[in-house]
Amino acid sequence: MSKSQYEESDLLLYFHHNSLYSQKVIMTLYEKGINFKTHLVNLASNEQYESWFLEINPLGEVPVLVDGVKVIPDSKRIIQYLEDNFSNGYKRLLPQDDRKLDVIALRDDIDSLPIGFITKGAPYHTDYLLNSKSPFLPSNRTFMMDAQSRRCQIIQKAANDNPLVSDILLDKAYQQHKFQVELKSVQNYELALERVDEVMNKIEAVLIENNKDNPKEFVFLFSNELTSADISLTVLLVRLDQLGLSHRYWNATSLRPLIDKYYCQVKQRDSFKQSIPQYGSVADR
Repeated sequence: MSKSQYEESDLLLYFHHNSLYSQKVIMTLYEKGINFKTHLVNLASNEQYESWFLEINPLGEVPVLVDGVKVIPDSKRIIQYLEDNFSNGYKRLLPQDDRKLDVIALRDDIDSLPIGFITKGAPYHTDYLLNSKSPFLPSNRTFMMDAQSRRCQIIQKAANDNPLVSDILLDKAYQQHKFQVELKSVQNYELALERVDEVMNKIEAVLIENNKDNPKEFVFLFSNELTSADISLTVLLVRLDQLGLSHRYWNATSLRPLIDKYYCQVKQRDSFKQSIPQYGSVADR
């Protein structure tokens, strides 16, 4: 779709500003220069399990993109939809050359990381955390653990109240119960953190390779412009930083210093400032 064709249309994004998956979609929209409207779904009050939202997404998850009669859930599907349907006159986030497969492979590596497990498990494993930031401050940890412990009950109630989607929600409640048990395992948490280490090593190697010829002009993962892999990486770095895990993965001197430089650089972009709450909340749109 071209910009001229899109002038009379509107995209509507159901989101929450602290949802990592919402942040990926919002940053994608800003990077591509696509106009959109937002509807904040209050996850703290479990609005995602109210009947009106379950009609939009029976899984009760954000983000969800609505484009006319089309309803697209799941951040990965939304980002692919935007790339496929907004190309003529819009910025592409997947290169149209031999770098495309490399971008997709690295993006998929980043997206496969268990960041949800790491986020939800953080309050149970505080020995790993240092200098946590909003919204994951130490003062919020009791609330996070309480919300996590009640999630199965909330999903089961939503299943009882919404029989048309009860099978989907009951399966989700079952998966949530297993997830809750695994969260408290120190061994599981360490394994999840080690998976991030492996991908971070790969990212640092990519940055070293792509910046070796012209170190004075720092490039992102594949070029001077962001790709979809960069957006996945940026949002991951924000989450690790907010949780208080950045000290494990990068610093400016001895531990993956190019990732540190990357993070400093990407935070200067307008799309970053428009997508991450502390830099100008999208909830104010």
